[in-house]
Amino acid sequence: HIDYQFPLLGNRYLVFRQRRPLPLPVATTAVAFMVYGDNSTTMLKLWLKDSRNTIVQLPVAPLGPAQWRRVVTNIPAEFPRWDVIRGDGHAVTPPFTIDAIILDDLPNGVGSSGTVVIDQLEALWP
Repeated sequence: HIDYQFPLLGNRYLVFRQRRPLPLPVATTAVAFMVYGDNSTTMLKLWLKDSRNTIVQLPVAPLGPAQWRRVVTNIPAEFPRWDVIRGDGHAVTPPFTIDAIILDDLPNGVGSSGTVVIDQLEALWP
């Protein structure tokens, strides 16, 4: 589980970097998680690293209700410029690794705290 607290004012986020990035199979087109939320709008995101070392931010879902739910998000072939963390392009090339898990305050600057549990990561492909 992850306990977090965002202060008032500003855009805040927490980055939980993996000691060893988690590789995803080459054909991965989406990822799924089981998430136990905390009734907040705090956003769960991933940093994905592609085969060219570009790192992009993949919005997954708001943490949502205080119950278990399965969350699935597709990995697009291109990302908006604002979701490119490192690299000079917005197109990504598999295979991917999960470089970090991100909690991002949403809306920005209102202050919030909570606990989230993330379990059962799955790589999905056709």
